[in-house]
Amino acid sequence: MEAILIPITLFLVLGLCVVLGFYYRFRNRQELQITVRNAIDSGQQISPEVLSELTNALFPPSSDLRKGIVLCSIGLAFAVFAFMQGQENVVGPLLGLSAFPFIVGLAYTFLAWLGKERATRT
Repeated sequence: MEAILIPITLFLVLGLCVVLGFYYRFRNRQELQITVRNAIDSGQQISPEVLSELTNALFPPSSDLRKGIVLCSIGLAFAVFAFMQGQENVVGPLLGLSAFPFIVGLAYTFLAWLGKERATRT
């Protein structure tokens, strides 16, 4: 019974960390929205530049590139780990597992490149 508590605790703590991260991001966006709503309700004019800065504060342009690099690194780390195992029945599934974060990381990197191209055109 005690041996099962260790993995259960591990996954509960990991899940709690993920939930708390999402919660704090939600609260941050909610507070910013309330602030903008109160400014509009009080009759203050909000310029497009201010809204653009608020949007960039919530969604920084460099976040896609950062996510892409981290996910590609995780995918490569799983691939290296797969080849370090040396067993043929382990390498295939681990390479399949490593392909998912690597390809998603490539997609984020491509989105960052597209955003940079769009910014230079305007």
